[in-house]
Amino acid sequence: MAMDKINGASLHRSGPLENSQDKNRVNGEKKASEANGSQLGASGIAPATGDTAEISDKAHQLVALRQALDSGRAIIANLPDLRTEKLALARERLQSGFYRSAEVRDTMAQRLVPVLNDLID
Repeated sequence: MAMDKINGASLHRSGPLENSQDKNRVNGEKKASEANGSQLGASGIAPATGDTAEISDKAHQLVALRQALDSGRAIIANLPDLRTEKLALARERLQSGFYRSAEVRDTMAQRLVPVLNDLID
């Protein structure tokens, strides 16, 4: 379904700025075609002048890296959000009071000391 109007008002704006930009674009194309002695084709685009571009090896590597990254993200997106067995174990431990034991507190304190020391330094 195409949306070209909202509440009866057109989504395409045709003000002085847009009209001026369109005229400048057309005039610029005419000047460019006159300067190189060519005419615009039926599509309104000047014919190719033989310019070429070369893509570097680094650019090819970046494209391959981007494709690998995108495929990795797609695989991760299809993984389940929760590991239900770990979640069930955590709920059971929480209800049983396991996390309130002195042993768990000592273990957490030992693990937090290096982290806090890094924050202080």
